[in-house]
Amino acid sequence: MASSSNLVRWVSDELHDVIGISDRNIAEFVVGLAKKSQSINDYVDKLRDTGAITVNNKVIDFANQLWDKVPHQSAPAINPARMKEQQALQLQKRNMSYKLLSDSDDDVTSHQNSAKKTKKEKKRKHIRESKWEDDDDDNNYNRMAEAKYILLQLLALSTNNVIVIEQSNLN
Repeated sequence: MASSSNLVRWVSDELHDVIGISDRNIAEFVVGLAKKSQSINDYVDKLRDTGAITVNNKVIDFANQLWDKVPHQSAPAINPARMKEQQALQLQKRNMSYKLLSDSDDDVTSHQNSAKKTKKEKKRKHIRESKWEDDDDDNNYNRMAEAKYILLQLLALSTNNVIVIEQSNLN
């Protein structure tokens, strides 16, 4: 590889020999095409497409020599963020392609299953409620009495007084 200014000078001299014109701007353009081209054939095609140069054997030989001297543009590195973005777009396109299914048959089946479940749940609820209903009155009364007794004992301990608690006072 040659340095940029030396390469442009060499291309300018070669262009004078090949097509009879020696210009720095044309030389830079030809070098730029060579850098951006993916292959030698792609480079020759780009030269032909410009319409400025008639491609013949001399031009092809010059293109081969220049191709060997120029650093070529490698495939761009894929940015991980760009890759994730592309995957998200693909996923979104795939999701958009899905269609809704008709659920006329599923509706009847799911409704029957839910009706059965609610009957079972109701039975369980009633069993639990009846069990609690019987015990609630007695348990609440006993718990309240125990709580009063414990509070009175704590009060007596904290004041160093002895309190006589009668059962009738707790009720």
